[in-house]
Amino acid sequence: MSNFAKTNSPLKNPPLQEAIFEIRFPPIEDYAIFAGGMAVSHRNDFPVVEKLQTMELPELIQVAGVIKHRFFANTRGKLFQTGSDIIAVNIINYEGFVSFVGDIKNIIDSVYTFNENIKKPNRISLRYVNNFKEAKDPFSLLTINRPFENVSSEQTKFIQIREISEIEDKIFLGVNCQSLLSEESVILDLEAFSEGIDGEWNTDMFVEWAWKAHQIIWDSLINLVSKEEMEARK
Repeated sequence: MSNFAKTNSPLKNPPLQEAIFEIRFPPIEDYAIFAGGMAVSHRNDFPVVEKLQTMELPELIQVAGVIKHRFFANTRGKLFQTGSDIIAVNIINYEGFVSFVGDIKNIIDSVYTFNENIKKPNRISLRYVNNFKEAKDPFSLLTINRPFENVSSEQTKFIQIREISEIEDKIFLGVNCQSLLSEESVILDLEAFSEGIDGEWNTDMFVEWAWKAHQIIWDSLINLVSKEEMEARK
């Protein structure tokens, strides 16, 4: 199976580096119960636990999205991460979205047992980070225009372009392209996200959102990769 955003990838040697699904929610009061419960619930599939060293800050200072624990599968090809206001599922050895969304559902189902705050998310996101190796020119690889036509390409050392668009009601797409020309690689980071979310959510609602976001990212990827690159990878 392909490790690209869909199983039937239009590209040979798919460039996907990592896929990430993330939910942010109001901070929970007892993080230890949450982390401990998740560890016990998934000890068979994610037995390797890594506690991250975090900076000790006064209780009045809250830093959003700080990861405190990582739970790895034996192969380290996938993991999930927890913090007092975040849950994330990361896939490195990608086997298609059906498999990925199955992992997402499995993790979210167990979160509800130990953390009711997930019912009221304040941010949801799905990211696909693609790394095109041996790519000397992002402007021929992708269907994007050079922002400064008067700058010599020989002088350019690093390129970074970011755009955020509202694709449909309350679902945004962030397109981030960056390239260090000396390394001949282009990173194309596509993130679909929603913020300012209303109401209470259950697992099925998160899964439905993930499918919509996945389709948005897939359509964007197909439009962004140039025809020449498509042909070269066949």
